[in-house]
Amino acid sequence: MELSKNQLEKIDEYFEKIRAKREDFASCSSRAEEQLSEYLQSQDLHLLDNLIIYLEKGEGYLLLEIDASYHKLLRILKICQLESMHGFLPFCDGAIDRKSLLNKYDSVIYALRRILFQLSEDSVAQARDFLLDLQPSFFCLLFLLQEQFGQEDRSFFDRVRELMAPLYTDEELRQIGGCAHE
Repeated sequence: MELSKNQLEKIDEYFEKIRAKREDFASCSSRAEEQLSEYLQSQDLHLLDNLIIYLEKGEGYLLLEIDASYHKLLRILKICQLESMHGFLPFCDGAIDRKSLLNKYDSVIYALRRILFQLSEDSVAQARDFLLDLQPSFFCLLFLLQEQFGQEDRSFFDRVRELMAPLYTDEELRQIGGCAHE
């Protein structure tokens, strides 16, 4: 597939924009990492709110424009915000930095994908055991299911409900079932 001259120019413009903003990006990234580190150490909701605002509306928005991992971080921070507001242990508990937080998130997504693809009963059992040991809050699981698996059919959500029943109330399990694409 060959790209048109216009497409090539747009690609060149994009990479030039990235090169021009490299120093700004490094500065924003450093500030975001400092704020995240402070939040992870204290789990102070005010620090979390400030970090979310910085990424969404402040200079940190540049990070979202250039580095997709910051979109993932923002999703995680919003999960933590919901959990903190409702008195749940936040998803970030035990994470010491952005890398460990992103790894935790990716591990949950990976476990849910193992349930989705059902490669073997052993694979599904390992995924279930991992999730039961981690004990993600209802908000966390619901958010991830809606964001990452919203287009899956009902059988996937029924399987998740069945496997996660020891952790959640009947009402929470009903809401998980409501994620299914009809």
